Amino acid sequence: MLNLRSRIPAGGVRSVGTGLIAQTATFASMLIPMALGRLEQVGYIVVVSAIASIAARICGLAFPAIYPVLPEERTAAAIGATVRTAALAAGAGAAAGVVLLLRGSALGPMILWSTAMTVTMVCYEIVNGMFVRQSRYADYARVRLWYGLANLGSVCAISAFTDWTQALAATGVFAYAVGWLAGARVLRTRVLGAVTHSSTRETLGYMSRHRTAILAQTVDVFGSQLPALSVAAVGVTTGAGIAWSGLQRIAGGIVTTFLMLIAPGLDMRVAEAVRSGDRVRLRRQVNRSLGIALGLAALATAVTVPATILVLSLSRDFHVGAPLVAVLAVFCISIFTLAAIIKYLLMMGATRYVAIWSGLRALSAALILYLLGGDLMICVVAGHSLLFILLLIGFIQATLRRAGRTTPEGHPHA
Repeated sequence: MLNLRSRIPAGGVRSVGTGLIAQTATFASMLIPMALGRLEQVGYIVVVSAIASIAARICGLAFPAIYPVLPEERTAAAIGATVRTAALAAGAGAAAGVVLLLRGSALGPMILWSTAMTVTMVCYEIVNGMFVRQSRYADYARVRLWYGLANLGSVCAISAFTDWTQALAATGVFAYAVGWLAGARVLRTRVLGAVTHSSTRETLGYMSRHRTAILAQTVDVFGSQLPALSVAAVGVTTGAGIAWSGLQRIAGGIVTTFLMLIAPGLDMRVAEAVRSGDRVRLRRQVNRSLGIALGLAALATAVTVPATILVLSLSRDFHVGAPLVAVLAVFCISIFTLAAIIKYLLMMGATRYVAIWSGLRALSAALILYLLGGDLMICVVAGHSLLFILLLIGFIQATLRRAGRTTPEGHPHA
């Protein structure tokens, strides 16, 4: 039986409660505007967040996966490269936004808010990467709590007193800024000031050295959006469609919990094993983390699927059969597990596998969206999610076997 206490970094077990409170606050901040009927605000933040998430994934240069395992002498270049890229993107976004604003286009403010959110999101990811590298889970969880409370407090204040369409975009930027600045203070570092610790030449060298990983992460942006994009094609005219659309909202919150609460604790141990150069320790830790991820994903699925159906049935009259419940369960356990282990291939330096996996995932997602629709798409998307989590685990095991013979090509220590 898995001993979770022994697998989480020091301070992690007592900090799980802090992390859960943080995630509860974050989830509540998503629901409150809807409860208050601020649907225009919700629609606006959904678009702004989508643009910012895609831009941050590109500007982030795969930092969350690469930085925790880099040799110490390359860490400054990683931070400098990421900050410089985010600054360039901010300049371009601000210029475009101002031009559109002056021309009276409604896209102007949206581009400006998306740009601001992209920069603060990237900076927040940088400090999170620092916490993972230093195995400071307790500090990570505390900063996450500040982020969650800042998000909840600002959403409550603004949504309660104004119907300003852009209000939630402002609260999103504010929350990321709080997480970034609070994390930097705990770490006693200046994120933006990191550009002075590395040269432009080192930045270009970092981007060239990790170009495959960076490109793969960029391509995977599209593949990761398949479940959300499929909602429009499935619709809500059938019981399956109602269950599927509702599940995307609720399961999305659980995925965020795995990404922001479960994954960092596991990543810390894996990163330590990679930096140690001990291949036996690496294999043992990765397999233990895989077991924990699968176990927690199964538990979360057992709660999420019935809860989704129960919540939706309170306001909608629809029927869901056992086969569909099984399909939804397969989908959930796949995406929850993926959220916990998504960085392992990059952390182990298996960039070729990452490129293959990301490329196939994005291409197949495009084909599914182009060719399919209706309830059939639910089964296909669930099968797609299962296939790619199995493929990812297979690539991880292949990398571990290869690491038993030699250091993987593209590994940060190569």
